[in-house]
Amino acid sequence: MLNRILFRPTKAYFALLKDMNIRIALYDNVDIDSFLFEKLKSLPLFTNVRDINQLINSEIIQLKKGMVPIFYSEVHSGEVIDGDGQKITKLKTSCREEFINHINNLNDFYKMAEVHLKNAYKK
Repeated sequence: MLNRILFRPTKAYFALLKDMNIRIALYDNVDIDSFLFEKLKSLPLFTNVRDINQLINSEIIQLKKGMVPIFYSEVHSGEVIDGDGQKITKLKTSCREEFINHINNLNDFYKMAEVHLKNAYKK
Protein backbone atom coordinates (compact mmCIF):
# COMPACT_ATOMS: atom_id res chain seq x y z
CA MET A 1 0.00 0.00 0.00
CA LEU A 2 1.40 3.38 -1.01
CA ASN A 3 0.99 6.48 1.14
CA ARG A 4 1.79 10.06 0.23
CA ILE A 5 4.82 11.27 2.15
CA LEU A 6 5.91 14.86 2.66
CA PHE A 7 9.59 15.69 2.90
CA ARG A 8 9.40 19.49 2.91
CA PRO A 9 6.67 22.12 3.22
CA THR A 10 4.94 23.01 -0.05
CA LYS A 11 5.86 26.60 0.78
CA ALA A 12 9.56 25.70 0.43
CA TYR A 13 9.01 24.11 -2.99
CA PHE A 14 6.93 27.08 -4.14
CA ALA A 15 9.70 29.50 -3.11
CA LEU A 16 12.26 27.41 -5.02
CA LEU A 17 10.08 27.30 -8.14
CA LYS A 18 9.64 31.07 -8.02
CA ASP A 19 13.35 31.75 -7.47
CA MET A 20 14.34 29.24 -10.16
CA ASN A 21 12.07 30.89 -12.74
CA ILE A 22 13.34 34.36 -11.87
CA ARG A 23 16.95 33.21 -12.31
CA ILE A 24 16.14 31.59 -15.66
CA ALA A 25 14.42 34.76 -16.86
CA LEU A 26 17.12 37.18 -15.72
CA TYR A 27 20.44 35.39 -16.22
CA ASP A 28 22.18 33.61 -19.06
CA ASN A 29 23.87 30.25 -18.44
CA VAL A 30 22.32 29.66 -15.02
CA ASP A 31 23.28 26.32 -13.45
CA ILE A 32 19.81 25.53 -12.11
CA ASP A 33 20.80 22.03 -10.93
CA SER A 34 23.56 23.38 -8.67
CA PHE A 35 21.37 26.22 -7.42
CA LEU A 36 18.52 23.85 -6.52
CA PHE A 37 20.86 21.24 -5.03
CA GLU A 38 22.44 23.76 -2.65
CA LYS A 39 19.08 25.21 -1.59
CA LEU A 40 17.51 21.78 -1.04
CA LYS A 41 20.57 20.51 0.82
CA SER A 42 20.20 23.41 3.30
CA LEU A 43 16.48 22.86 3.99
CA PRO A 44 15.38 20.41 6.71
CA LEU A 45 13.38 17.27 5.94
CA PHE A 46 10.17 16.16 7.63
CA THR A 47 11.35 12.57 7.26
CA ASN A 48 14.90 11.26 7.05
CA VAL A 49 15.98 9.02 4.19
CA ARG A 50 18.98 6.76 3.67
CA ASP A 51 20.21 8.58 0.56
CA ILE A 52 19.53 12.32 0.68
CA ASN A 53 21.26 12.92 -2.66
CA GLN A 54 18.85 10.58 -4.48
CA LEU A 55 15.92 12.41 -2.91
CA ILE A 56 17.33 15.81 -3.87
CA ASN A 57 18.00 14.65 -7.45
CA SER A 58 14.37 13.57 -7.75
CA GLU A 59 13.19 16.87 -6.27
CA ILE A 60 15.30 18.75 -8.83
CA ILE A 61 13.86 16.75 -11.75
CA GLN A 62 10.31 17.45 -10.59
CA LEU A 63 10.98 21.14 -9.85
CA LYS A 64 12.52 21.62 -13.30
CA LYS A 65 9.25 20.28 -14.76
CA GLY A 66 7.49 23.09 -12.87
CA MET A 67 5.96 20.68 -10.35
CA VAL A 68 5.91 20.61 -6.58
CA PRO A 69 7.73 17.32 -5.88
CA ILE A 70 5.50 14.45 -4.80
CA PHE A 71 6.56 11.23 -3.10
CA TYR A 72 4.98 8.05 -1.84
CA SER A 73 6.19 5.36 0.49
CA GLU A 74 5.44 1.67 0.72
CA VAL A 75 4.32 1.20 4.32
CA HIS A 76 6.03 -2.11 4.97
CA SER A 77 9.22 -1.76 2.94
CA GLY A 78 9.93 1.94 3.52
CA GLU A 79 10.72 2.41 -0.18
CA VAL A 80 10.39 6.02 -1.35
CA ILE A 81 8.76 6.35 -4.76
CA ASP A 82 8.74 9.59 -6.73
CA GLY A 83 5.98 11.12 -8.85
CA ASP A 84 7.14 9.10 -11.88
CA GLY A 85 6.82 5.82 -9.97
CA GLN A 86 10.59 5.34 -9.59
CA LYS A 87 12.05 3.89 -6.38
CA ILE A 88 14.66 6.40 -5.28
CA THR A 89 15.68 5.57 -1.69
CA LYS A 90 14.36 4.20 1.59
CA LEU A 91 13.15 5.83 4.79
CA LYS A 92 15.48 5.56 7.78
CA THR A 93 12.57 4.53 10.02
CA SER A 94 9.13 3.03 9.50
CA CYS A 95 6.21 5.10 8.22
CA ARG A 96 4.41 4.57 11.52
CA GLU A 97 7.38 5.85 13.57
CA GLU A 98 7.81 8.82 11.24
CA PHE A 99 4.14 9.73 11.43
CA ILE A 100 4.09 9.65 15.24
CA ASN A 101 7.35 11.61 15.45
CA HIS A 102 6.11 14.18 12.93
CA ILE A 103 2.85 14.76 14.81
CA ASN A 104 4.68 15.05 18.14
CA ASN A 105 7.19 17.59 16.74
CA LEU A 106 5.10 19.50 14.21
CA ASN A 107 5.44 22.94 15.81
CA ASP A 108 9.20 22.61 16.22
CA PHE A 109 9.63 21.48 12.63
CA TYR A 110 7.63 24.38 11.16
CA LYS A 111 9.54 26.89 13.27
CA MET A 112 12.85 25.39 12.11
CA ALA A 113 11.69 25.28 8.46
CA GLU A 114 10.61 28.93 8.61
CA VAL A 115 14.05 29.98 9.90
CA HIS A 116 15.79 27.95 7.17
CA LEU A 117 13.56 29.45 4.48
CA LYS A 118 14.22 32.99 5.66
CA ASN A 119 17.99 32.36 5.85
CA ALA A 120 18.05 30.64 2.45
CA TYR A 121 16.62 33.70 0.73
CA LYS A 122 18.54 36.48 2.46
CA LYS A 123 20.55 38.50 0.01
